[in-house]
Amino acid sequence: MIGGSNLGRKNGGLGDTAPAIIPAGKTTKLDEGAKVCLQQDLNFLDRPETPSEIKKYRKSTVHEPGVIVKHHGTADDTLPCQVNVPFGIQTAPKVEDALENVMRNYPSSELMQWRLERQEDVYASSKKEPLGKSALRGHQIPEQLGQHQPFGHFIDAKTLDAEPPSKTLLHPVDVAEEDPNGEHHEKYVRTHGDYAPGEQRRRNYEWEKTGIDPATHQFGVVERNPYRDGVAKVLNPTKDEDYQNISHIVPKRLEHFKLTDGEELGKPKHLGHGDRGLDSEHTFGVPSRRFEEWGARRLMQGDYPEDAQQPDADLGKSIRKGFRNTPADEKTFGVPTIRTDVSKRASHVACKDTTDNVKGLCDGNDYGEEPDAGTLLYPSAAAHRGVVEHHYLEPYTKEKLREFLTNAGVDLKNFDLYFQHAADVDKFGGGKCCIHTYRSIQHHFERPQ
Repeated sequence: MIGGSNLGRKNGGLGDTAPAIIPAGKTTKLDEGAKVCLQQDLNFLDRPETPSEIKKYRKSTVHEPGVIVKHHGTADDTLPCQVNVPFGIQTAPKVEDALENVMRNYPSSELMQWRLERQEDVYASSKKEPLGKSALRGHQIPEQLGQHQPFGHFIDAKTLDAEPPSKTLLHPVDVAEEDPNGEHHEKYVRTHGDYAPGEQRRRNYEWEKTGIDPATHQFGVVERNPYRDGVAKVLNPTKDEDYQNISHIVPKRLEHFKLTDGEELGKPKHLGHGDRGLDSEHTFGVPSRRFEEWGARRLMQGDYPEDAQQPDADLGKSIRKGFRNTPADEKTFGVPTIRTDVSKRASHVACKDTTDNVKGLCDGNDYGEEPDAGTLLYPSAAAHRGVVEHHYLEPYTKEKLREFLTNAGVDLKNFDLYFQHAADVDKFGGGKCCIHTYRSIQHHFERPQ
């Protein structure tokens, strides 16, 4: 096709360069372009409604007015009663059961009203608060009070607002204290210790009898031999007359520090240059670890001596009281599934009494001659004829075995040699061997070299 793609164009329209070729895709009458999909206002079609069989199960359904609201899981459940049938039992209306008669509890006849009033007179509320009158509480109100003469007194509110007496009473104006002799102040000082700011506490001592003038006298003891220049003597002990040059033993590290940090007398102060007077083995700094610290490995393994690391003396013994001296017993309790603890009854074991080799019908024990799972899955070739494994293990005498092999059609070449080797292997005694051992010896000798 020449001149562009024909996909999406109407067949036979304007600009169709190949009107004979049907355009690909499905042609619809609705305009479902991207513009209509993005702008829903251009789509005049209504949204499809939810089917009625699905709508009843929707939890978000907006219920219409007058419709019974039920759980969406019980949409198909039937109502326990019929629709439009009221609940309860319908009774025949009676005149005495009407609302007007039920609410009318005051008697209609004058006789019944007079009787009701006499019954109510016994109550104290009827005497103190009679019907239609205010309560009588014993107050004697003067006549004409409240009718011609108002309650209270007339006051000038504007004048009192400008000069309120309550404010002056609560917050009085500062006035001079009326205590010219100070008698009240002395009482407060004695009872409450209310001294004025800067006031000296006087205890009314009689200084005239002691000969002390409190204005000039100084209390305390005067030092007879004052110690002067204390700081100078501390820094220079030689200035003290009573100083005694006594030798003191100090740590060696302190002397090394003074030698390194201080200066010698008569020499200039060095700033770390030159010889410091330290030995060659001197190490600067503080050691990071003054002793070996415990690490994670040492914490997990512990620090036990060799004696503590030896196995415990009671290792393998019971720690329960009464069982420590009991030796270990390997005895197994219970009855084994295969009774190897009793005499075996397999027919291939040599026994003088042949009846003892036969297992009774009522004997339910397993003596080890029962076929295993491998025998059941892969039976022998003659199993369908009733020949099982223990038949090949039954002991036969030389004459009986020769007769059996002759009837079976087996070649009896070197029969005496094979029988002698089989009897030595089985060790039944009495010159006997089984068919399985004889066939194994025969295959061993006759196999190709």
